[in-house]
Amino acid sequence: MQPRIIFMGTSTFAIPALKELIRRKNKYRIIAVYTQPDKAQNRGLKMNCCPVKNFLKNKGLKIKEPEKINSKKELEKFQKLKPDLVIVAAYGKFIPKDFLSIPQFGFINIHPSLLPEYRGPSPIQTAILHQNSKTGTTIIKLNEEMDAGDILTQKEVPIDPKDDFPSLSQKLAEKSAKLLIETLPRYLNGSLKPKPQNNNQATYTKIINKKDGLINFQKETAAQILAKFKAFKPWPNTYFYYKSKKNNELKIDLISISINDLITKEKAGIVQLDKKISKYPFITTKKGIVIIKKIKPAGKSIMRSLEFINGRPDFIESRIQ
Repeated sequence: MQPRIIFMGTSTFAIPALKELIRRKNKYRIIAVYTQPDKAQNRGLKMNCCPVKNFLKNKGLKIKEPEKINSKKELEKFQKLKPDLVIVAAYGKFIPKDFLSIPQFGFINIHPSLLPEYRGPSPIQTAILHQNSKTGTTIIKLNEEMDAGDILTQKEVPIDPKDDFPSLSQKLAEKSAKLLIETLPRYLNGSLKPKPQNNNQATYTKIINKKDGLINFQKETAAQILAKFKAFKPWPNTYFYYKSKKNNELKIDLISISINDLITKEKAGIVQLDKKISKYPFITTKKGIVIIKKIKPAGKSIMRSLEFINGRPDFIESRIQ
């Protein structure tokens, strides 16, 4: 008999796993997909549809978009669906404990880290920020604590030096989907024994916010800034503030950069242009330099840094925090 499955996911990360389940409709019956409701964009004039909902267009699956899942009404709706198993992947909402005991096989969750390392909301960004050479994906049984459930299966994934958040996220999503399909038969037939996590080894990640993208050239190294640049693409992006001679402050987003271990005589945070080092302007740091290739000044389109200098020559030799 086909297990009745509810899938819960919102972001692009969840799509490969959902796609693999749909391909195996002769084995698994998806009775509903829970995702986050559309969000207002552009001052509420346009509603932004989440990636999972976009993917499900014309797929014929029942979509549930509760604004708040933690309510008696939503619990009753969930009970009426009578799921055998719930699969969660980047859903973005905490599952209330009253839901967990309803399915026969409980809830399982796909988490993109080698748990118990990097529990919480930003494991992919954190792995990049820490300049790790590897990360991984873990499938766990969901319990009342955040990412603390017993481990079903786990797979290590190398981090390429060129990886940024979008590329590593996609890599992990595809590996997770494959691992899920390998795990499900063993989990459902009872041959897979869950393994408790060692809570003493647990580390935690935080919610990323806009201010995390602000760069401090005087306190951070070039390598740290590059890691931040890769981790926070496309949001919140990395940026700094430049003050002109007229004391006007301008926010500048970094679009394309590279780094060099070169040590200069200048203090950290000084904008330089030395064609012997780079044809692009660069900013000194406490260790190494950040070469600025493309930027986006507030209110302007993306441009080459050399174009920006043509209009603002005082950018060179200015001091950036």
